[in-house]
Amino acid sequence: MLRDEQDDEVHFWMGNLRRQQNNFQQALEQYAIATELNEESPAREAHAMLMDILRFYDKERYNV
Repeated sequence: MLRDEQDDEVHFWMGNLRRQQNNFQQALEQYAIATELNEESPAREAHAMLMDILRFYDKERYNV
């Protein structure tokens, strides 16, 4: 059975896939869509955690 395109779970898993591919901007976008569709989606926490990681990430130190 195909899932509805508006299903928050689809966007949550797409966000996870994009995050694993190091495409953080698209991951954040997918998490935001999932959260808009369902305020209780686990994407809300995933979005917050990824933002924390990106804020902590020191580009000067790790992009040598």
